Amino acid sequence: MSTKKKIQVSNIFFNDEKGFQQKITLFKKGKKEDVFVISDFDRTITKNFVNEEEVPSIISILRKGNFLGVEYTKKSLNLFNTYHPIEKDIEIIEKEKKEKMLEWRENHFKILQEYGLQRSMIEELVKDKRLQIREGVKEFFSFLASQEIPLIIFSASGLGVDSLRFFLQEKNIEFSNISLVSNDFCWNEEGLLIEYKKPIIHTCNKEIKILREGFSTVYDKIEKKKNILLLGDSLGDVCMAEGFPYENIIKIGFLNKEDDKYLSAYKEIYDVVITGDGDFSFILDLGKEIFGK
Repeated sequence: MSTKKKIQVSNIFFNDEKGFQQKITLFKKGKKEDVFVISDFDRTITKNFVNEEEVPSIISILRKGNFLGVEYTKKSLNLFNTYHPIEKDIEIIEKEKKEKMLEWRENHFKILQEYGLQRSMIEELVKDKRLQIREGVKEFFSFLASQEIPLIIFSASGLGVDSLRFFLQEKNIEFSNISLVSNDFCWNEEGLLIEYKKPIIHTCNKEIKILREGFSTVYDKIEKKKNILLLGDSLGDVCMAEGFPYENIIKIGFLNKEDDKYLSAYKEIYDVVITGDGDFSFILDLGKEIFGK
């Protein structure tokens, strides 16, 4: 099914159909070597709801599962209650918010180390049955791999790149064209956390320009590319492309809240909005249309 037909599906919305089709035309005029995909992880690649219940983040599963003991849980919750309101407060200026989000990450990494986070715990966490990929993700990833299109999975996860890697392996969706950009840890021979690496990624600095600081090998793969397909689930995810001199960009957002005011806001910044915890079929069809497959 083409994207033109899919636009009529009830959970797919766009603000400017003509403009969207023009973007597709520009992508098709270019070469596939000009394109890369950048995607958020939580609630973009993964489902937001399973069995009609909202899926917790991996870090929340760690906390509530009591993997690191009661004292860790208390301190982690205290950090959440202190910094999460700041993260969501639209009145706080960007510079101050970035400082506070970095502070949150650093403090949390310290207590992960203090209470003995083990790499094997992360491997166990990703097996939680509530963590599921959206329908069509595997097919889309496989398609990108077959076309040799780079896919950057960008995450500010508090459990970092290991949680992403273990999850992809668990779901059998790890392909050679995928680059993972997230927080990273150093482990000793027993798999115990001993240090966290910099740069630290948080929700307010999840932008391509950070690749130059600590992910130069990833940046080298996309440096000469011109066209971006961006996938996210929050209003802030559109900023992932900031700092990159692209020529054309198509932004697709998953809206996981059933609220018209959010839909209006999402339509202002995303070219396509998929509601209802939707699948990847539209995105897969878009890829096939762009590359003539």
